[in-house]
Amino acid sequence: MKNSMIAARLHEIGGPLRIEEIPIPALGPDDVLIKIEACGTQDGDHQLINGMLPLSIMPITIGHEPTGIVFQVGENVKKLKEGDRVYADPTLSCNNCPQCQDGNEVYCESFGVMGMTCFTTEGRELFSRYGNGGFAQYMKVPATNARMLPDEIPFDQAAKIAFLGVALKAIERARLRPGETVIVNGASGALGMCAVMGARALGASSIIAVARSADRLKRVKDLHPETINVLSVSEDPSMETVKDLTRGNGADVLIDCLPRGIETTRQAIMRLRKGGRAVLLGGVSGPIDVDYRYFMLSEVEITGSVGMGRCNFPRIFEMVRKGVIDLSGFVTHRFPLKDANEAIETVIEKTGDPLGVIITP
Repeated sequence: MKNSMIAARLHEIGGPLRIEEIPIPALGPDDVLIKIEACGTQDGDHQLINGMLPLSIMPITIGHEPTGIVFQVGENVKKLKEGDRVYADPTLSCNNCPQCQDGNEVYCESFGVMGMTCFTTEGRELFSRYGNGGFAQYMKVPATNARMLPDEIPFDQAAKIAFLGVALKAIERARLRPGETVIVNGASGALGMCAVMGARALGASSIIAVARSADRLKRVKDLHPETINVLSVSEDPSMETVKDLTRGNGADVLIDCLPRGIETTRQAIMRLRKGGRAVLLGGVSGPIDVDYRYFMLSEVEITGSVGMGRCNFPRIFEMVRKGVIDLSGFVTHRFPLKDANEAIETVIEKTGDPLGVIITP
């Protein structure tokens, strides 16, 4: 085995990734080395590269949707072996605090995301050991972060499965009940598509898929034409169509997956019924200008959601394995590692109408 590998590395905010040869990471006793087969890319990578997310350690190999095959295991690792197919859960946390023990790793003082960033000074030491991500030929992860991947799920689909997990967690935080009507804002993107599929799988009787482009919404409509109605905010910016689709009552739930365009989020919130629930997870930045008394009188609830939670992996894998949620057409673009910058640009510029974009070493 060679002692070096190829990786796509970020050296400066706003700069391109550099494709370079670096040492293969050395394993600790509780680590595994994964030979990367596929790693997804998405808007979060663009945000990281351009300084919209905190990043204090550089250079760094980015990529936080990695999947592959166990290549080596540390001496203390007993539950994994060479050749196992795995998804590398990128969540970093201490695993010992009450929040981690309750399955709320994102509340941990050491919370971070491999291939992305850490969010606290307490998490810096952990991130310095495991921060490098999946835009590489190999990736070191704690053995506890390697999730066994069913044989039925191809690596390219697995590389985008985190979107589904993030969407399902948000839908559950919205307390969706069977028969309810759901607005999915930002529905034409990868996260939004997963939210649409997840809402339908969890019992929504009607889904209003909202996005700017009417053309891109056609793909969403095709998921299940009987359940899904589409609304282009380019044609209906105030979302008056929601009133017609809900007989004037408003929707029960909003799952907001919008990465950009805060005004659309505001309009979607205003289209909830009294007592409706909204979950914000798309990452759009900026203040939402809604009158105080609207919330008081409507009793609309708003919360956020981030990540997917480690306890959700087995269930999500099983839903995909059994075809409850079909990801077979989800990956639309594939790039070799040397073209990582082009892959990210494709996501941002929407070149060729991308949905799931992956990078393969």
